[in-house]
Amino acid sequence: MIFCFVLTTVNLDLLLKGATVLLGIVTIWKALKEFAHNRRQREIDLAWRQSEAAKKIIDDWMDDDESHDFCKMIEYNKRKFINEQGDEFWTDTDTIRNAIISVDADYSDKIEVNKRSIRDRCDSFLYFTEMMSQGERNNLYRLQDLVFPLRYYLKRMADKELYEPLREYARTNKFSCQDKLFDRILNYPLSD
Repeated sequence: MIFCFVLTTVNLDLLLKGATVLLGIVTIWKALKEFAHNRRQREIDLAWRQSEAAKKIIDDWMDDDESHDFCKMIEYNKRKFINEQGDEFWTDTDTIRNAIISVDADYSDKIEVNKRSIRDRCDSFLYFTEMMSQGERNNLYRLQDLVFPLRYYLKRMADKELYEPLREYARTNKFSCQDKLFDRILNYPLSD
């Protein structure tokens, strides 16, 4: 009888140890699952903040008069603008291309004032794309949040054969970061 009691105590002791180990495993599994859920939630929150920051830089870009004017120049085949002297001038693809490839121009005549006006607008466009590029490299923005509307304007530039002259103008004027961004935007896969 005493032997049965000892055996039962040993079994009970083993049962309690097993239950403790099982409870420990369940607790660790639950903690890991909670940790993974919290990590995923932080990733979602970060993506949301990155999207909000990208929206803000895109809004600032579109709200900037000069940058927005340059986007209009790219978008439309012929468009009227006003230069810094208050005179109207028309732009087309050739006018834009000539303005951004003739950097060392004499600004004394009206045509050169118009070229400078186009370049000023181009500089503003490049400033914002440079900011986007730096922010994307520093994980402030995600590339997928910058694709629209940049891809649209880059494709319009490529269609009008302005893309390479703009890239050369950017390199000449020390806008260097957006060069890789432009390539990545144009090659970014769009979902169906």
